[in-house]
Amino acid sequence: MKFKYFGNFQGLIEIDQNKITNKIHFIKNKMNEILKGEYQIDQMGEKIVFNNEKTDYVYLSHASSGQQESIRILQDIFINILDDVKVLRIIEEPEAHLFPVAQKQLIELLALMVNHNDDNQLIITTHSPYVLTVFNNLLFANRVVEKNPSTESEVAQIIPQDSWLSAKDFSAYSLGNQSVSQDTKYCEPIFNQEKGTIQQNYLDTVSEILGGDFQALYSIHAKTFKRK
Repeated sequence: MKFKYFGNFQGLIEIDQNKITNKIHFIKNKMNEILKGEYQIDQMGEKIVFNNEKTDYVYLSHASSGQQESIRILQDIFINILDDVKVLRIIEEPEAHLFPVAQKQLIELLALMVNHNDDNQLIITTHSPYVLTVFNNLLFANRVVEKNPSTESEVAQIIPQDSWLSAKDFSAYSLGNQSVSQDTKYCEPIFNQEKGTIQQNYLDTVSEILGGDFQALYSIHAKTFKRK
């Protein structure tokens, strides 16, 4: 209802000048990057406007699946931080229908939302190795600075500081038999507390399988040259 009344993210910001912060503007810009345009709503409905041109837009109902599904998550992040509320969010596959770069940006925004309040909690399920890798980077960024505080500004240029994650506040589990060896338990922890990262062999099991298939095919292919 708030978006219907004020029209867009910028309209919500402008109702209270005290809420305008660098963080809010950063979030708004990242949302536009994920959506590939600016979200607006008027009497005709919800739409995504491109290149700040009022005549260059697509109605949300005709937008891509990724844009349609991510907009609700983005609105939630924006409102929670703007209103400074405590949240518990459970999100199923936030990466759905998003390009890998957009997945990265969305996970960084979700991490920012969690970090906004010490009591905030986030639980997600994912099938994306990109999402796991993003989480590892957010965890490692924090670890690098913990070990060497003088690197803080340098690390922040790579990954926004508000999105860094602390290992003590993080956990990860594998549900189902996901490893190549097929001998894992149904539910097992895959977060290495000592290193502060998700175990490497869970980051891209599919690539390992595909790589094995390619090597097997190449071996067969190589034999044809030997036969000649």
